[in-house]
Amino acid sequence: MVRSLVTATLAAALAATSMGVAEAAEAPSGATRSGVMQLLPFPEGHVSSSADLINDAGQIVGATSDGRGVYTATRWDADLSMTPLKALTSAGTLVWTRALGPDGTVAGAADVGDRVDHAVTWDASGTPTRLEEPAGYVNSTANDINEDHVVVGVASDNRAARAVRWGRDGTATLLPLPFLARYSEALYVDAQGVAYGWASSGYTKQAVRWDTEGNVTELGTFGGQWSEIRDVNDRGTAVGSAAAPGYESWAAIAPPSGTFQQLPGGVDSSSAVDVNNHDDTLGAVNSQYTLWKDGAMIPLRPLTGTQWVQVYGLNDSGTTVGQSGNSATMWDVNGTPTALQTGPMVDSSAANKINNAGQVLGWAYTWDQGRQAAVWR
Repeated sequence: MVRSLVTATLAAALAATSMGVAEAAEAPSGATRSGVMQLLPFPEGHVSSSADLINDAGQIVGATSDGRGVYTATRWDADLSMTPLKALTSAGTLVWTRALGPDGTVAGAADVGDRVDHAVTWDASGTPTRLEEPAGYVNSTANDINEDHVVVGVASDNRAARAVRWGRDGTATLLPLPFLARYSEALYVDAQGVAYGWASSGYTKQAVRWDTEGNVTELGTFGGQWSEIRDVNDRGTAVGSAAAPGYESWAAIAPPSGTFQQLPGGVDSSSAVDVNNHDDTLGAVNSQYTLWKDGAMIPLRPLTGTQWVQVYGLNDSGTTVGQSGNSATMWDVNGTPTALQTGPMVDSSAANKINNAGQVLGWAYTWDQGRQAAVWR
């Protein structure tokens, strides 16, 4: 038995009859809509849900909890039906989800009762497949997956972490280190199978890219000792930040096959955290959240009556989502905020992801159930 869905207000419930789940899932790419809030369901005996991954089909990945320390990794389909993600073996106790592919395949890690992470993918039925670890390596984690089921992540021999790319057949390829580097990790993979992550000597840490042949390129800095990647789009544009003289951090963008360039106005304390498939970039400069679009900086303003914002997600239409004050909020391409609908039982809310159908994933704190995962569509 499943706890019933909660719609926040009577008006929202009436709106849901004219904009159902199927319509939301079929919205055209780039659509923008602030829709009806629904709390994600959880099984009988559980008391909460959490989620931070959503794809363009409206599938969601997160976990439910029984309130006593037992968590069940879960995928919700577009109709919010639930599929638990199974452990690798009957003795397995740990399941970690890190990425959600366009077709609902999930990537992450699980154990076999040894409490050691092993890279895993889960299919539509929630059945896990363990990915191989390179010879001599004893643990691994899958961090990202693309539409061709190329997976990237990290493996360790308990002495050093190394970046790994897995092919469709699950075969692991250890990715090479740049000169003087000792450790590395692949965090993202683009549609072509190019991997992105970091490499470190133990003293410095820099953003790197591995092409499909395995050749490694350091994305560079602005005169400092480190750089990092925070997101990569399908075409291979990477964004993040890099150190500059004087211990400053500057927002950075690297085009496909290129190295880091400074984003306009991205000086002092700045970073870029998300990029869409048009290279629009979300980030912040001196705590002011900003959308970089067509070379212009668009400030993301707070809702009237609030003083601060935090912005987390961006879709291909340039719509961003986050929180303004205590309210889940959506910003259009002009930086104008709109509060997402909640209801009288909701004390606070936030949005952390928006897909290209305009569906928003986040959470709401309700008086009767506490903090719960929520979706607006």
